[in-house]
Amino acid sequence: MALLSTRGSAALRNYGWGISASGNTIGLFFGGYTATNQSPNNTVSRVNACLTLVGSQTSAGSSRRASAGSGNKVGCNAIMYGGFSGGLCSTATNTVTRINKCGTAVGCQTSVGTSRGFFGGATVCCTAIFYAGYVCSTRYNTVTRINKCGTIVGSETGVGTGRAAIGGAKVGSNGMYYGGFNGSILNTVTRINKCGAIVGSETGVGTSREGIGGADVCCAGIYYAGFNGGTYYAVADKINKCGALVGSEHSAQGTARGGLAGVRVGCNPIFFGGFAGGGSCTYYNTATKLNTCLALVSEVNVSGATARGEVAGAGM
Repeated sequence: MALLSTRGSAALRNYGWGISASGNTIGLFFGGYTATNQSPNNTVSRVNACLTLVGSQTSAGSSRRASAGSGNKVGCNAIMYGGFSGGLCSTATNTVTRINKCGTAVGCQTSVGTSRGFFGGATVCCTAIFYAGYVCSTRYNTVTRINKCGTIVGSETGVGTGRAAIGGAKVGSNGMYYGGFNGSILNTVTRINKCGAIVGSETGVGTSREGIGGADVCCAGIYYAGFNGGTYYAVADKINKCGALVGSEHSAQGTARGGLAGVRVGCNPIFFGGFAGGGSCTYYNTATKLNTCLALVSEVNVSGATARGEVAGAGM
């Protein structure tokens, strides 16, 4: 399927953060790639609440793209899970990389659960939950729960719609996964509790799209950008803990792109990286900061950061 060569997962989210040496809260953006179906990397970019790169970028853990990230409510480290280490879907991984707030790999990497990429991640209570994704043409609804050591907690479960290239965020006590595709572009919202069980019914809200980034802000999840077919979006959806759209969607908030990562940094969500253009040929190091009302606060190209797509994000 042609989608496999261009669609980005990014997903990701955070909940919880620490303070950097500069006194600003920071988001970590990990992995991604810089050429179509080539060059997966392990670059870690640390961006503060002012959208400025904090110190130098670092390289940590396995080079891969389309991974998912979870923030430091799982121990004191960000956990990056899965992704692809080769072109297309040739080598999907289940590698867990734990990164501290300096962007340094903590201890040894571990391998757990299902090997897959293009999925979403969220932190629910003391466990990181990673959902869906695919290997080649197989879409999953697999939920993997990983503790702060990167060890699988209990059994993996299958819940909700099998799909990939989704966005994830924590809203209330649930992990929420939005969008993605399974043959068709979806706007399905799946709410999963800390045990990896679906909470209530899945719902369809907002714009059908994939390759989006998600971040939790107060009691709502914000899902930003993505694409539907050849059209890239700057659409932001705000979804409450019941999976209902809060207010109207907002268009033209910053750069239209897909395959980006999202985290909450301070009181705003920050969305970083991504790509646009046919065949994923244009890569970004753009950081877009939205407020809780979905208004654009600022957008900058982060000096010194790598332009790339299909990154994972976590807050520290």
